[in-house]
Amino acid sequence: MMQTTVDARRSLLLVVDVQARLAPAIDEGAAAVENNRRLLQAAQPLQVPVLVTEHYPQGLGATVEPLQAPMAAAGATVIEKIHFGATREPGFLERLRGFGRWPPVRDFVAITLGHVILGRDHATLARWRRHEQAHVRQYERWGLLFWPLYLGASGWTWLRGREPYRDNPFEIEARRAEAE
Repeated sequence: MMQTTVDARRSLLLVVDVQARLAPAIDEGAAAVENNRRLLQAAQPLQVPVLVTEHYPQGLGATVEPLQAPMAAAGATVIEKIHFGATREPGFLERLRGFGRWPPVRDFVAITLGHVILGRDHATLARWRRHEQAHVRQYERWGLLFWPLYLGASGWTWLRGREPYRDNPFEIEARRAEAE
């Protein structure tokens, strides 16, 4: 069985819009803030660069206080934005690629990374929004365990002779949410 690990040299931590006036609206927001704090603390010794977005901080406030010290310790780069979707912000993708860790992504329509949903374009995001929001809820439910559980579920379905993506229980749940 192949072991998968995260390579810090090819990683980047992206913290999106965990702000004073937005955080209270996040389901189980305190847990989300705590998980982000842990990730920020882990980024510093691993030398993983940190990029933080703040959506209209003049109105929504800065990133929440519990994340400020770990952001500073990790040397986080903060990007203020006015588009809710960070990828629509002029220069955002270039800044992301500037870290030298953004791999070319070709074979996906949308992907969820914690509370961040990335998609090929606006129409794709509109089409897959419910599906990807189900993955956000899964991440909120499982926290950092989501990633190994998702990969483990794919591996288990593959070992059983099934399709690792289509038959993954996390994907089945997301497709159900898509139909609602």
